[in-house]
Amino acid sequence: MTTLGERIGSFLSEKRDRLANLLLKKKLTPNMLTLMGLTINLFAAIGLAIGFHRTAGVVMIFANSFDVLDGALARVSNKITRFGDFFDSTIDRYSDLTLYSGLIVFYFLKQDIIYIILVCIVSIGSVSTSYVRAKGQNVIPIKCDVGFMERPERIVTLIIAALFNHIHIAIWILAILTHLTVIHRILYVKKALENPAHLESGEFKVPNIYEGKSSFKTSLMKILFLDYERMTWQYDLICGIIIFILIFPPF
Repeated sequence: MTTLGERIGSFLSEKRDRLANLLLKKKLTPNMLTLMGLTINLFAAIGLAIGFHRTAGVVMIFANSFDVLDGALARVSNKITRFGDFFDSTIDRYSDLTLYSGLIVFYFLKQDIIYIILVCIVSIGSVSTSYVRAKGQNVIPIKCDVGFMERPERIVTLIIAALFNHIHIAIWILAILTHLTVIHRILYVKKALENPAHLESGEFKVPNIYEGKSSFKTSLMKILFLDYERMTWQYDLICGIIIFILIFPPF
């Protein structure tokens, strides 16, 4: 049975690839798109800083479409390179921190120390999520991409909150879920390193952080970490709940 997420993903992927082919004809390169995305996000950050959050949300949609298109353009142009991946990841960190800086300025002007601290916590969590993934992949021979709140989820959370002028709700959600994602990845790497024989022999087994735990503890941990793969009904349900909270905030 096809989930709602799969249908949406398939539709967007088709449109993305068509647009990437069009950009290829315009002689644009993936790195150009990456830098264009950062530049546009600077304007989104200004919008967040001065309180024009709905406008900033629209600008973020435009800016982050370039983040989607640069990878698609690299594929259709056959220009997938290690430097391109490195460059894209680096610029993503600049884009993220630029947006959070805009929010810090916004709350500084409002003299709201609680939310200044919370945005700092979000910034730390966002950067740490990416760092733990990169560092983890240096010590184990597989991707360390477990965890719910990856960059696409963080950006979509910010965009929806901004469009509905409920940015404070996004800050609380990100402050909690980014750090849960970091903890999830730390446990994943720790579990992988508990059997060094697999690392040395090359017969690496994908770590299971729930191994040896009761079904009750496993269920609780899965719920805590929102540990469900994309394109599953559980993942779609979690996203739906978060979107509902962003649109109809409890406070």
